Amino acid sequence: MDIRQRWRRLRRFLQHDIWHLPELGDDQGPSYPLRLLRIVVLAARGFAADSLQLRASALVYYTLLSLVPVAALAFGLAKGFGLEPALEQTLRQRLAGQEEILDRVIQFARTMLANTKGGVVAGAGVLLLLWSVVRLLGNIEKSFNAIWGVEVERNPVRKLTDYLAITIVAPILLLISSSASVFISGRVTAALEAVGVYEPVSGLVQVGLELVPFVFIWLLLALLYLTMPNTSVSGGAGLTAGVVAGTLYQLLQFVYIQSQVGVSRYNAVYGSFAALPMFLIWLYISWLIVLVGAEVSFAVDNAGDYARERASAAASQARRRLLAVALATIGAGRFVRGEEPATAAGMAAELEVPSRLVHAVINVLVAAEILVEVRGAGEREPGYLPARDP
Repeated sequence: MDIRQRWRRLRRFLQHDIWHLPELGDDQGPSYPLRLLRIVVLAARGFAADSLQLRASALVYYTLLSLVPVAALAFGLAKGFGLEPALEQTLRQRLAGQEEILDRVIQFARTMLANTKGGVVAGAGVLLLLWSVVRLLGNIEKSFNAIWGVEVERNPVRKLTDYLAITIVAPILLLISSSASVFISGRVTAALEAVGVYEPVSGLVQVGLELVPFVFIWLLLALLYLTMPNTSVSGGAGLTAGVVAGTLYQLLQFVYIQSQVGVSRYNAVYGSFAALPMFLIWLYISWLIVLVGAEVSFAVDNAGDYARERASAAASQARRRLLAVALATIGAGRFVRGEEPATAAGMAAELEVPSRLVHAVINVLVAAEILVEVRGAGEREPGYLPARDP
């Protein structure tokens, strides 16, 4: 068999056969390798199909526009709790190699905070800060929703509350991650020395302490993947994506710091702006990693249904009409029986239909005022009921 035939067989396997192989049950052996391969292939497909490179470029643009206002809001919150020096120290640790850019951003942020004191100017400044945060996070949500096939965004009230919660929690996690290593190191060392076993396990302890920053960036990204898409994401998918993206991000940081040796070549071209192109490259790759993590979270939750997902992309109008009738029937039935509204994920599971197709048809039904979106207190994913009494 020549190389071309092998390549064709490999392509056919990855494009078609892998999605139709039966997953092995517990009595026949583990299905984990097949599922892992499906997740990798599905995430790789999504990288191209969802235009992640273009979306990362757009997020770089919005980040640059919102960088100073977001930093000003973070420093304003930190100052209120007396944590401004700790936040600055944490940012310098996390953004090693970005000192020139960081100094300018901090300077502009403090100037912006100073100019928002007093009267109408203060109110306008606060509104500008909030608007900048909402706009940046809104564009992140749009990118995540596109990956998940969700067209409906949060309502304005939920945007404000959810986004501000993320804005408050993210700096707290950063502060905790910077001080946790020192705190845990001191406590663990003291405990092991007290029982006289520190020397034999000191190497293992050091390895564990080196992983502490990884754990917090994993948790921060997992929180992002669980909360930003306007749909239900399983905890396993969010955590898996957080681990993958967080590890890639830490590797990027290491590579970026090592590459600073070559920045001197840019000095001859950009002069005092030599840090800018490197910062833009770092920012672009960082957003690309975050979006790859979103693809991983989608792949983890949908790897088993991708064969149907592929078929749903070319679903006929007749099939979509039948699905619309089925979705409307489920919504009306729950309303008549006095049950909780059905979610898109619940209806997709009940009908064994791909989630993206269900979301697409539900969007049409909502636009046609056949179904209406409802959301109970504390519920992240909306439910759907008839727009009129059946």
